Parts: sequence; C-alpha cells; structure tokens
Amino acid sequence: MDDNASLALPDMSDEEQMEKNKNSLLAALKNIGAKRATVSYSGGGDSGYADEVHIEGQDGTSMETVATVAQFAKEGFFLDGEWHKRVSVTEYPLTEALTGFSISALWHHHSGWENGEGGYGEVVFDPDGGKVCLRHNEYYVDTSSTEAVL
Repeated sequence: MDDNASLALPDMSDEEQMEKNKNSLLAALKNIGAKRATVSYSGGGDSGYADEVHIEGQDGTSMETVATVAQFAKEGFFLDGEWHKRVSVTEYPLTEALTGFSISALWHHHSGWENGEGGYGEVVFDPDGGKVCLRHNEYYVDTSSTEAVL
C-alpha cells in the first residue's frame, strides 16, 4: 500500500460520505464567519466546469480565505493482484473543497448534466441554516412539428 494507508477509514456509503463532507464544509464556513458560499457551474457539448466560487461575509462583502477543510473520499488501489477500495480523509483549501463537493453533488443528482445542450446552475451553502441547495437548470432544444395533407 502507499504512504496514506494510515489515513484509511472504515467504509461508508456515498450518502454518508456526502453528509460528512457537507457538515464539514458548513462548519468551516461558519468558523470563518461566512454568511453564504456559492459555487456556479455551466456546461454543454460534453464538457462542464465549476465557473466561480464566491464566499460572502456577514456584512455582504466578498471574502477571501486560506482556510482548509477535511474531506472524505473513496479511492481504489491495487494490492496483491486485486483492486480494493478505502475511505481516506484529506485536507483541501476551502474553495477547492466547495468546488469538489458541488460537482459531486451535481453528478449525484443530475448525472450527465454536461452532455448535449448541457445546463448551468449554482450550489449555495448556508452555514447558519445548515443547508446546501443545488439550483440546476437544463438547456434543451424543443421542436414543434405539424403535418397537413393538402
């Protein structure tokens, strides 16, 4: 195994992992005095990205932060001729962790959102309310056809 083996944790479901990561992010935002954090995203034509991370202070102004936050992740590794999975915990810069969580949540709830016409939206973190809201919009092409026999 690699050097991170000591960080391996008991297995957890995807839902448990998402809940733990969400709670950790909300606590970190509350700890730095943030009122809200928003991750906006957009995509189409088989590509999608987080566009911006905006952290808002209690006074409504933008906040910059160097804070870090622990996040759980599942990883695969090859050992003794077999693939194994384990859960590990890693510290990430807060903005990177917000982005990672948002894209994971987006994939969980709207898999394939970036394909075809794509979509856009935002993930809003409310540390005081203890909630995260995913606001997703899908682009689509609509066709209306008629036929008349003359």
